Amino acid sequence: MGKEKQLTPDEQQFMEHLGVAIFYYRKKVRYTQKQLAEQAGITVASVGRIERGDAAPSVVVLYRLTKAMGIELQKLFIFMEMRWNWLKSTSERE
Repeated sequence: MGKEKQLTPDEQQFMEHLGVAIFYYRKKVRYTQKQLAEQAGITVASVGRIERGDAAPSVVVLYRLTKAMGIELQKLFIFMEMRWNWLKSTSERE
């Protein structure tokens, strides 16, 4: 495989919002990163990288994470959209 293209600022922001959404739902179900990793069949380091927005998880990994947390995949994207709109509205007030 070739060298991966660097993320654009919009793509990086998307990954950060995704990470926050996963962090939010992980905390909501009271899982540690280790517990979520075990339930999803991934490494603790992977959970940390995803939550920080440093890794782009595959669709399969996203599915495993949401299943482990007992939520539907679309909830992550709904949370991300709400957060994006909130951030946008707060920056427009400044």
